[in-house]
Amino acid sequence: MNESEIPDDLITPAEAGKLLKTTAASIRRAIRKGTLPAYRVLGKLMLSKADVLAQFKRADTETGIQLPTRKEIDAGRKKTQEILKRARIT
Repeated sequence: MNESEIPDDLITPAEAGKLLKTTAASIRRAIRKGTLPAYRVLGKLMLSKADVLAQFKRADTETGIQLPTRKEIDAGRKKTQEILKRARIT
């Protein structure tokens, strides 16, 4: 592989995991399955951030799942906390 084939936006599997809200192990499994391209740079496994984001978008459109917004997640957490608080009082 020559230098021009390596993307400029490389991240580690751990960083990719944080980006997709999953584990580095899940990212490595996707690499082994061939669903996520990776590069070896100086012996380290690296991924293109653009490839990782494209995988996320592809998974979203293939499944048809609507991902919640941050506002919806926060509202859900608040509601859960209120329910737990009431349950402890009664």
